[in-house]
Amino acid sequence: MGLFRIVLVMAAMLLPGTVCAAARQATPASLITGTIEVDGLAMRVRTAGLEQRAPGQAAVVFESGGSAPLETWDPILAAVARFAPLVAYDRAGTGQSAWDSLPPTPERVSARLRRLLSRLEVPPPYILVGHSWGGALVRYFAGSAPEQIAGVLYIDPTDITLTRADLIALFESFGAGAAEYEAFNRIMEQAMSRTAAPVRAESEVIMGLLNDSLQSRKLPAAPDVPTSVIVAGRVSIPPRNLVPFDAAAYANAMHESQVRRLRGWVMNGGTFQVAANAGHIVHADDPQLVIDAIRGLVDRTR
Repeated sequence: MGLFRIVLVMAAMLLPGTVCAAARQATPASLITGTIEVDGLAMRVRTAGLEQRAPGQAAVVFESGGSAPLETWDPILAAVARFAPLVAYDRAGTGQSAWDSLPPTPERVSARLRRLLSRLEVPPPYILVGHSWGGALVRYFAGSAPEQIAGVLYIDPTDITLTRADLIALFESFGAGAAEYEAFNRIMEQAMSRTAAPVRAESEVIMGLLNDSLQSRKLPAAPDVPTSVIVAGRVSIPPRNLVPFDAAAYANAMHESQVRRLRGWVMNGGTFQVAANAGHIVHADDPQLVIDAIRGLVDRTR
């Protein structure tokens, strides 16, 4: 996923009426929403089927994109609850979960999610579903304890394996270069400087990692489990008046790179799909595609 889309989606969450329509719908009776304390913070969760979970049955754990509340998953949660126990939550400082004012690094987010699952009495194995920046967070969580993971689904994920050299090469592929890449970063930083503190903190972590060396990111190896990937088919083009390069050429080059690179994330019978009719929030635009992908992973763990 391009840096533009990360920042655009995070910034949009702050504007009235931009949270997806599912957030305004009534929660189905099969889903339970509540608050639990973790590390002294009140964290909001939405669960289903935990009491009926069989020994050894994989629980589906959802990790939202940048600044997105758990309601982002409402188009698919009720359907998934019919065939698997599940947990969705608001990260610290997101949605209705309290914020601790600490930088939400992947390591910190992963450690807190592990403690949240412990407090909920949801032991492994887990099937992880991560969207956008949540996809990168899922990669860290899964790699830190691969023996606990039964499967992974990445939904239009942030490619945390892209290096600065990769990104500059991508800019050069459509006639721009390092200067335009650096200018683009400054535009994104300025856009996020006007957002709320928790959103700004998350964006700083994201942009900091993507501009850091791959070695410094301390990215663990992906677990050797069934892993599927869904990529948005509709390309997001930055507003042409905001970027000092060909916006459409950038968007198309980024999408082509994403499709090519993320095919390599599929493992052990997982699937790779381009959601032809979906934008970045695939689970809102094509919920059945995502539901079927999750069901496929659940079936492989039985």
